[in-house]
Amino acid sequence: MGAAAWDDGRKKNRGLTRGRSLLFSTLQGWKQAAACNPRVVMSWAAVMLLLLYLLSGRHRSRHAQEALQRNRAQSVAATLAGKVAELNLGQYDLELLKLAVRHAINPAEAASHLREIQIADSTAEFGSLMGKVQGIVWDLTHAQATVECIWDPTLHPGSLGKGKMGNTERYLVAANMHNNEEVLPHFILQLIHLFAVLPPETAFLSIYESGSKDSTGAWLEVLQHLLAAMHIPHRIVIGGSLTRAKDQARIDFLAQARNRALEPLWLNSSMATSTSLLLPHDPEVTDRKLTAWGLPGGRAKSSKPMWPADRIVFLNDVYFCARDTIRLLQHDGDMVCGLDFDRPKLEEMPGEFQRNRFAEDMRRMWAPRWLGYQLSRVAPLFFRWRGSPSVNAAFKAESDMEFYDIWVARDSDGNLFEKHAPYVTDPYSLDRVARGLPFPVKCCWNGMVILSSGPFLRHGTRIRGHEKGECAASECTLLCNDFQRLGFSRIIVDPSVRLAYTHRDARDVHSARFVKGIRLTDWADVQAAPPIDWSLTPHRPYAKCCGLPEGHDMIDFDKDCKWDNFMTPNFTSIALRARTQRAHSMEARPAPSQQQAAGSQQQAPGREEWPTLRGERLLSTRNGS
Repeated sequence: MGAAAWDDGRKKNRGLTRGRSLLFSTLQGWKQAAACNPRVVMSWAAVMLLLLYLLSGRHRSRHAQEALQRNRAQSVAATLAGKVAELNLGQYDLELLKLAVRHAINPAEAASHLREIQIADSTAEFGSLMGKVQGIVWDLTHAQATVECIWDPTLHPGSLGKGKMGNTERYLVAANMHNNEEVLPHFILQLIHLFAVLPPETAFLSIYESGSKDSTGAWLEVLQHLLAAMHIPHRIVIGGSLTRAKDQARIDFLAQARNRALEPLWLNSSMATSTSLLLPHDPEVTDRKLTAWGLPGGRAKSSKPMWPADRIVFLNDVYFCARDTIRLLQHDGDMVCGLDFDRPKLEEMPGEFQRNRFAEDMRRMWAPRWLGYQLSRVAPLFFRWRGSPSVNAAFKAESDMEFYDIWVARDSDGNLFEKHAPYVTDPYSLDRVARGLPFPVKCCWNGMVILSSGPFLRHGTRIRGHEKGECAASECTLLCNDFQRLGFSRIIVDPSVRLAYTHRDARDVHSARFVKGIRLTDWADVQAAPPIDWSLTPHRPYAKCCGLPEGHDMIDFDKDCKWDNFMTPNFTSIALRARTQRAHSMEARPAPSQQQAAGSQQQAPGREEWPTLRGERLLSTRNGS
């Protein structure tokens, strides 16, 4: 009887499969099947309802779990910020504190200072300090999942801080933050490790955060207390006013956010600010110390920027290692990057692959595979399954990793990077990639980039969106074009510096099992190999332009990419002239009255404890605040 009903339903609904014709065709088919064998139909209906219930339960529990995790992270971050402030790490000798930080975070790296540690370890003061620092490191590593960074014993940071002309080389470390509570504990650990390794008084940290709905602000307060204790000059903006307007292009907004993080390069003491926004509120921070750091004194009026760095370290919200930053700083380039990786998303796979995977999952839930395949055509059921974190996590765990930043990265021939090794197409780079050596490119960013400050300080360059008639590319691609037009064309990728955006990917990014076709090299291998021969690299002024269609936030790489001569017209000079004209027009506006100016300086009730800068809330730098 049941077989006859199936056959009759299939004949009445041509072109549909057997299961679909019975379950999802006309109501008449259901009536006929029910009349033939009502128990079978009721059983199938029960199976469908059970599956919908199970997946709905997963959906609800996922949101409840995420809410609990957000509340827990907020509480943990706030508690740790108070704990760090109470420990008063600033009372210890600065070099002793940095030594403790290095030893607590990465003992292998600190082993190069074993003699200093043995001498310090014999004192009760160092023992007390180590206990406090190790407690902070333990709290950070257990607040969120962090990744162990294995130190390269052949990497010696002794050359850092020394310029080519014998002067002191200084660094600006910049980042934007938005809803980054998951990565911030690891990010904080590696940042303070980096500052502990860099020579004293050579680095400044600038972070601009806006629009976060999670505990990002609380974690940045933890970072601020640690920086204050280590006497690291910094500027951290929390709850910034910058938000994307409804009709604003995505790239214009991202360019503005990146420029906010870079402002210490060009903002000077003539603006309404004070040194308390930059430095720990400490009686030892005198005008003499500020002068040694290259910062304007408390009462001085100067046009000198806050931090006229020689090189910029710009970090995305990635899992990085201090080791990787130090390695990139060893390269002599105008722009130096690593490689960033992620795993493919289930929703991006072909539809047939997704349906087969759904059927396999249903088979594990005791449903026949053929039935699971037919159920994959039920949209609510299928999309709930595809949105399940456990389903996506299982898929990613068995997938190979792919290069991520294909919209920005261009090889020396101007082609987009491929997602898998060898990534590039020009013969000279192919040979170096195969040996795991740094290779030349036309553009990169890739999660972390080292930039020369020359285009910003000497030529007034800013990160920007496209001008009229210019390729509507990423702000990072446009910056590469600006660099090359200004003669800063030595752009390098080091394939042994690898970054990722999730904890799982960061654990696997150095594994040959998941990143195939490219070998890892120590810094000693790079030094022993021939340096990049720039005369062998292509010098054609062409690159693939993948313009973002107006009103869109995503690129179709099959339709939106074309070859483009990025040297002509010279959009760099066009952009500089336009920005200069805008600046002149703003200066020509009438100044506000004294009453208006006084009103604009009033702070909101209950917020007096936060110093203000151009209407944005910054982290107070007073110890214990």
